[in-house]
Amino acid sequence: MLNDFRSLIWLRTRYLLSAKAILFVCVLTPILDFYLLSLWGEARETVYFLNMALSMVYSLTAGTFVSMIVSEEKEKKNLKTLRLSGVTDKDYLLSVVFFPIFFASVTALFFPFPFGTTIPNWGTYLAVVLTTVFTFVFLNLSIALLCKTQQQTVAFSMFFVMLANMLPAFVPAHQIVKQIAYHSFIGANTDYMATLGDYSLTSSSFLAQVSWLLLCLGLSIWAYRRAIIVGNYGFEK
Repeated sequence: MLNDFRSLIWLRTRYLLSAKAILFVCVLTPILDFYLLSLWGEARETVYFLNMALSMVYSLTAGTFVSMIVSEEKEKKNLKTLRLSGVTDKDYLLSVVFFPIFFASVTALFFPFPFGTTIPNWGTYLAVVLTTVFTFVFLNLSIALLCKTQQQTVAFSMFFVMLANMLPAFVPAHQIVKQIAYHSFIGANTDYMATLGDYSLTSSSFLAQVSWLLLCLGLSIWAYRRAIIVGNYGFEK
């Protein structure tokens, strides 16, 4: 199993080096855009801009990155070839989510430094980052598995990119909107950025985030099994 996983990671590395457009849009764009923004004096030590940067990382690097990879492989019928060569479903899925989780987590942990934001409790921040990253990964994995074409996948993925970036911006508008945002699929991060040192992992927003994570994980497992049954992943059952 370990050798198969290493081989898949090596193949993923080669794929990313050849698919420079996906790597640039999903990984490098959030880093470059918001790093340059952090050089602007008024953006430093401003939690609002850090929150914007993290929302983009979650939605693009953790989210769209996964959906674009999976949707392309669906059309190329790569999984059929891998299964015939003995690769297990578990190894394949782990290799799919490995780089999005890695890049998104590292970037999210890096961003507080250029923005000059003091993180009171790194353990709490790490928990918020990881639960949000995994939520977006499994959400977009489900989207890619359920959609029939790349165009559909991109459209739905972009919808959640816009939603993830708009919800935190509307928090000050109204108390009802605030509660919706705090208990949404990006709620823990939104609430954390609003409270920082006062944030607790027992808060309702974090518990809601964990619920979203479990829901998206369950949905992605169901979507993967459904794709196998209906032959919507490049092979028949």
